Parts: sequence; C-alpha cells; structure tokens
Amino acid sequence: LMDGILPMVPRGSVTGVDFSPEMIDVCAKRFAPLVESARVELFCANADALPCATDHFTKACTVNTIYFWPEPGAVVGEFWRVLRTGGRLVVSFRPRVTMKRLTATPAFALYDGDEVAALLELAGFRDLQLIRGEDRRGEYLCAVGNKLAA
Repeated sequence: LMDGILPMVPRGSVTGVDFSPEMIDVCAKRFAPLVESARVELFCANADALPCATDHFTKACTVNTIYFWPEPGAVVGEFWRVLRTGGRLVVSFRPRVTMKRLTATPAFALYDGDEVAALLELAGFRDLQLIRGEDRRGEYLCAVGNKLAA
C-alpha cells in the first residue's frame, strides 16, 4: 500500500499505522531511508486510538481493514478526529458477496457499501461517494467522505 501512496504525495509525508509490530518492522526496514528523512512515519497502534494529533491530516485511507474493527464507529470517529476540515477519508474493502466467495468461513465482519457509507455519514462525513472497481479477485468498493466545515 505504501508503495502506491508515496508517488501520489510529492510533498509532505505519509503516516502508516498498523496494530502488528511485525508489519511495522517490515515497513521500517523496507522504507528505512524515508523513515530516517521523516518522509514516512510509522506507528504501531489500534485504529480506534490513532497516535496522531487532532486535525493533522489532509487525507486518510484504509484498505481491507474494516473487517477487523471491533467498534467500526469508533474507528471512523478517529479518522474524523485526525482529519482537518476539508480532509478526505477513503475506506476500501470487498463487499460481502465477494468476501463470501473468497473466504469459505470468514472470521471477521463483512460489509456492503451502504453500511460503510452509513458509518461515514454517522461520523459526520459528507459528499459521500461509493466507487466500485474490480480486479482479479473480484469486486472492491471505496467509500469516500469529506470532513466539511460545520
């Protein structure tokens, strides 16, 4: 994911958060020069308690993590907290029907697009969009919302 994001951010920095210390270690080694130059910042934390300042980011995204959030509303609320006014959140995931085809007995929560859009709206995100795509594994969705001025 970081490989795809870094070219889109020619200025500024990219922050990565994962609850797995092993994944943080892998990223720290892979992107060591960027971490040393402060272009990439990595944190080991849960998504419902992001170790980031309020109103810090202009954009946030998460890919295929929503299935594992014990309290989805709390996580989306954290994204709201760390985004500046005008900021944008993208939650990318595979819809329920695709996940059931890919995983015989999923041990995590499955979602449809309208459910994720409703989570974003409940947290205060507006101008909601649901973007559909397809790759070799099937359909994926991106729920997009903006944190607008009150």
